[in-house]
Amino acid sequence: MNAQPPIRAKFCCMSTTKNWDGTSRAELKPVGRQAGGNFPENAAFWQYTPTGEAALNFPVGVECPFKEGHFYYIDMAPTETRRGWTLSRTSSRGAGSGEIVFDQGYGAGVPTGLAAKASYSSLRMDLSGGSAKVAQFGEPGQPWDVAFTFADDGTIAN
Repeated sequence: MNAQPPIRAKFCCMSTTKNWDGTSRAELKPVGRQAGGNFPENAAFWQYTPTGEAALNFPVGVECPFKEGHFYYIDMAPTETRRGWTLSRTSSRGAGSGEIVFDQGYGAGVPTGLAAKASYSSLRMDLSGGSAKVAQFGEPGQPWDVAFTFADDGTIAN
């Protein structure tokens, strides 16, 4: 597999939930072009990933590391080894735009970053073209390293 630099997206944690059974969940959405956080940077990311969602589930005994209103980078890179995430679906709408979906399943490997201890999780992004083209993600079924890291500059989303 050719070495490809990571593809980066920026999302904001919209909610965290502690479930009755002791599991927890974080839900994130792409940053918007409105004010909040690092506005110029957020507007640039929004241009390429205007919609999407990440749902990260954490098993009993693992505290959810995400905080509501905080920003996170998501770095995605193809890998030859199973690290927990698989590109499960792509669809194209022309001019490079379309949708990509990653899934991370139980016992699928060891993901990295803040989601390292997550159990079943998913990441869906709509791409608007430009430098973020569906084709650069390749064919579904391939393993990817998907790492979530803090992007905060100390500002919380409004």
